[in-house]
Amino acid sequence: MLKKEVIKELKKHNLKWEDFIDFMLCQAAGIKNGEPDYYEWDVKIFINNNK
Repeated sequence: MLKKEVIKELKKHNLKWEDFIDFMLCQAAGIKNGEPDYYEWDVKIFINNNK
């Protein structure tokens, strides 16, 4: 689904895009001690791409 379609669907259920993104990050990154566990290389790539 495109972002705008996801946002429209979430709004129908009083859910927020930010919460969905947190959920998706947990899906991609994994969980450690009940918290999202992000991959260090993903953080470095993001920083380098946004300099």
